[in-house]
Amino acid sequence: MAESVVARLSPALGRAEAHRHVTRVCVEAARRGQPLREALLAEPAVTGQLSATEVDAALDPTSYLGCAQQFIDRALARHAALTAAHAPVLQHAQPTHEPQPPASGSA
Repeated sequence: MAESVVARLSPALGRAEAHRHVTRVCVEAARRGQPLREALLAEPAVTGQLSATEVDAALDPTSYLGCAQQFIDRALARHAALTAAHAPVLQHAQPTHEPQPPASGSA
């Protein structure tokens, strides 16, 4: 969820500066065994731009999908392109005979 915090800080600090602050806070929080929320709220560069409510929203995984939609869109577009390119081959790949029923009496 650090990416979400960076995204929310970027308009005020610039992406590189926001990333630098959040990375430092994450490293320090991990080193101390401190919850990220607590560490972010102790960082003046964060609290100078975001309220506690905004930090909580940034840390809520249900409110931030990152690049997930872009990945989904790209995968669907690629699938559609491949399906369209191979449609003639797929149409001719139908079985040429009737499927046979399973043999009876074998167990």
